[in-house]
Parts: sequence; C-alpha cells; structure tokens
Amino acid sequence: MRFDLSRDSWLQFEPAFLWAAEAEQVFDRLRGELAWEQRDIVIFGRRIAQPRLMTWGGAPAYRYSGQTLAPRALPATVASLQARVGAFAGVRFNHMLGNRYRDGRDSMGMHADDERELGSAPVVATLSLGATRRFVIAPRRPALGAPRPSAPTNIYRFPKLT
Repeated sequence: MRFDLSRDSWLQFEPAFLWAAEAEQVFDRLRGELAWEQRDIVIFGRRIAQPRLMTWGGAPAYRYSGQTLAPRALPATVASLQARVGAFAGVRFNHMLGNRYRDGRDSMGMHADDERELGSAPVVATLSLGATRRFVIAPRRPALGAPRPSAPTNIYRFPKLT
C-alpha cells in the first residue's frame, strides 16, 4: 500500500514482507549474530545514553548525533535481508542501522534522517521484527502526514520527508 504524504514524499507499506514464521527465525538469528550495544548520543548539545540497543553494518562510515560508526561487515542474515529489501524498494542500500527495543521503556525519538552521508534525497527502509510497536512519521510540514502504526513484519519505504 502506498500512502502519499506530500507531492514528493510517500510511504510504501508492505504488511507481510516476511511471513510470521520466517520473521521469528530472522529475529532470533539477528539477536544472536549482531553486536548490540548502548551508546551515548548528543541531542541538543547534551550527551545521553541511547534509550535502546543499537548495531550497524556497511561499507561506508556513518555519522549521526555526534558519533561516527566505522565500516563494519554485514553478517550473512543482514546481507540477505538488505538485498531483499533493496530489491523490493528498487534501491541499493549500503548501510544498516539496527535498533533493539528491550521493553516498553526503550524508544526512538523523532528525527530527520538528514545526515550529509545520506545525500539530498535519501531513501530509508525500515523492517520491523518482534513485538508490534507504534511507528510515527511526521513530515516537517505538519499538515502533510499522520502517524502510522507498525506490525511485527512490516517494511516501509519512503524518501526523505521535508
């Protein structure tokens, strides 16, 4: 399903990108294969611990919130998922950020995905595994969008929201 958010931004929603049994297997593998850590980030000039676990992988270094993530090889499960998501989205992705929410207190704040490394019109894909969580998209022009809920095996594809 496609949701137009503005003239040049949209969200492509695929609720069953992975079947439930496959999604559960992938989730279990990723919890074991990836190097999860809690890092400090800088928000509005303050250094705080991220309220979640995170991991990354890809050939280029990536900077956000006052930190640089050095290049890191993708484990086989992630490389396979990245290729599959890229085929679905029609985009070749070169990096992966993973967030692991341990419980209802872990979270991700609103952010823009507008780092210089992403280019002038980046495409972001989100694959959600595990428990259902709320997924909110709020374009910078408030009248253009509305919150969208997530489900355990959704995939979202959308360009930079401005």
